[in-house]
Amino acid sequence: ESGVDVCVGLRDGSSSVADWARRQLGRMTGAEGAMSAAAFGTLFTSLGGTAIRFVLQIALSNWLGQAAYGLFVLGRGWGELLSKVPSRGYMMTALRVLPDYEHNEEWGLCRGFVRSASRETAVGGIVLAVLAALGYGLLVPSAESAIVFGLFLAPALAVVGMYRALLQAAHQYVPATGLTELFQPVLFGVVLGGLAVATDMTAEAALVLYIGSMALTAVLEALLLRRSLPDAIHASEQRFRRKDWVATARPLFVAQLALAALQVVDLLVVGAILGAAEAALYGVATRVAVLGRVVNSGLESVVSPRISKAYASGTPGDIQGIVDQTIRISAAPTLGFALLVALAADPVLSLFGAEYVDARSVLLILLVGNVTNALTGPSGFVISMTGSEWTYAAVMGAHAVGLTVLSFWLGWTHGIVGVAIGRSLINVSWNMTLVVLARRRLDVRCYPRRTTFSRT
Repeated sequence: ESGVDVCVGLRDGSSSVADWARRQLGRMTGAEGAMSAAAFGTLFTSLGGTAIRFVLQIALSNWLGQAAYGLFVLGRGWGELLSKVPSRGYMMTALRVLPDYEHNEEWGLCRGFVRSASRETAVGGIVLAVLAALGYGLLVPSAESAIVFGLFLAPALAVVGMYRALLQAAHQYVPATGLTELFQPVLFGVVLGGLAVATDMTAEAALVLYIGSMALTAVLEALLLRRSLPDAIHASEQRFRRKDWVATARPLFVAQLALAALQVVDLLVVGAILGAAEAALYGVATRVAVLGRVVNSGLESVVSPRISKAYASGTPGDIQGIVDQTIRISAAPTLGFALLVALAADPVLSLFGAEYVDARSVLLILLVGNVTNALTGPSGFVISMTGSEWTYAAVMGAHAVGLTVLSFWLGWTHGIVGVAIGRSLINVSWNMTLVVLARRRLDVRCYPRRTTFSRT
């Protein structure tokens, strides 16, 4: 049996979930078994972190009120967008080159890349935040302090993301996910709860606590990475191939920035043209909808370096198996979540406050994009991790521009519902484009087929 089949395995008549899980774990052998074990670990860690973050967002929305919560999500949105700039594409480059260096035992290059990527990301993030804050203060007369704090979130997010990518490339999937998905939100929640009890909560205070929790997470990631790297790396003299790294990172940087824009630009447009209150409604709908992607996101952290390694080792046929397993595991939970939320949209949204029920239509529209992501598997990594970085960058960049244009146009004419329609259309478009490219260039089918769910 090929690894752990979550979607099919539950049909085997097990007397209990525990018995079924033990049988599946016993079948975990070989590369696919290792992938399954890592996928299970990251998946359950991501699920736990997602639940914690969901509760935190409910608490924040009720403590802050709609307008202040809107400022919080806008500040966080700007920080998330800018956080992709300091690494200059090195996050995805780590997943692209480090498995290749490991395969060829080029330990000096591993050490040099880790040192350069981490230091340059940290320094670049701080410089970017300072310049962005100064520019925002000079260009916007009525500058919101919450947006300024959000800009300083960028370096913390950038360093956390960089170290997470390095840990994933070092096969530390579960610890990397645990620090960002469990430790950080728990720390943020504990301090946030204490402050909320002691004093009135503001968007600025919440953002400062968020930045602090991210900074401490980055420190722990750095310590874990140092302990996780093989002794051969520590014993090797650093070697640098900045020209090669930059050549690989350049298209991935464009793609990374475009992907960040695709995740938050619609929210930022809502805040710019419709105000913080509408941004709060849209932000809540986005946060609920994105819960449906937790399985797919958890798997992506495992499969991306494996796709790169399969391509680098000259076994591209293995990529189809990785894609099939990802779709097999993620399709049913995503479809089930979308159906459940569609049926219970009002009760779910009312947890954030009675006024958030107005975001029902937005939530239902955004769920379409999540289903598309699950059914197309890791199509983006199939393109970006197999030597087609510029193609991936072009696809994501074009769709990011398209989302920006559609968000302004449909936002002015149809409000937040129009923005949600634009986002879902763009989401479906970019996934379908990547599916076609994967089929034509690599003969990899990034969509469900009969054999995807068959048991071998």
